[in-house]
Amino acid sequence: MRAIPSSPIGNPFSRSVSSRDGVLPIAKTSSTDVTMSIDMNKDQVKGAATKAAGKIQEKAGEITGSTEQQTKGALKQAKGAAQESAGDAKEAVKDTAEKVKDKI
Repeated sequence: MRAIPSSPIGNPFSRSVSSRDGVLPIAKTSSTDVTMSIDMNKDQVKGAATKAAGKIQEKAGEITGSTEQQTKGALKQAKGAAQESAGDAKEAVKDTAEKVKDKI
């Protein structure tokens, strides 16, 4: 395996995906950081995870021919979508409150 030479921008393969402030550096050029905001609340994350689990369960039901698993998977996806929507609403309220606060 060939070693990656060091450079002023660091190793591009050693990026971190977790961050306390919700901002993830995706690239670094000379002295300027290019960042991507990851701003999801726990309801949005849990909802997305539940939707994904439901999709997997539904597909597993299709593969095995189990209509029960297909139905459970579809219901789980609906539950995840509802939870994700609740998280979206919370995020919208938070964003609106921040905008009002900035104007004051």
